[in-house]
Amino acid sequence: MVTEIEMLNCIHQNADMAKDSLEHILPMSADSAFTKELEKQKAEYARAYQKSEALLRERNFEQGKDAPAVTKMMSGVMAKLKNLADPSTEKLAEMVFQGNNMGISDLSKCINGYQGEDKEVLNLAKKLLAQEEKNAEAMKKFL
Repeated sequence: MVTEIEMLNCIHQNADMAKDSLEHILPMSADSAFTKELEKQKAEYARAYQKSEALLRERNFEQGKDAPAVTKMMSGVMAKLKNLADPSTEKLAEMVFQGNNMGISDLSKCINGYQGEDKEVLNLAKKLLAQEEKNAEAMKKFL
């Protein structure tokens, strides 16, 4: 069973991890169209992060739980290593695509387990899930 607070933290962590991952990958991009797409996605994740933070505060929680620092650090290290082995746009797009799919999986689990009645929270989760799916689709043209 997933509560409103757990759902908001799921959204918060997903958006945080996505923003952080894109911050690592953006400097590696040499393709202007790809960079533009990543910047657009990063802005979308930042909005979801801020919205989940605001909803948590409205519900008297000081701050959402960010993605674990170790996970973010390892993601950055892996991105750099993979980029050293293959600095192509295709490889970067593959990494982003894989991240989108992890987000889709995590959000789907939270949504499917949600037992709360707060429609605003559920709608935010569904909106972020749709965004993840759209972002994964956008990466396909760079693969």
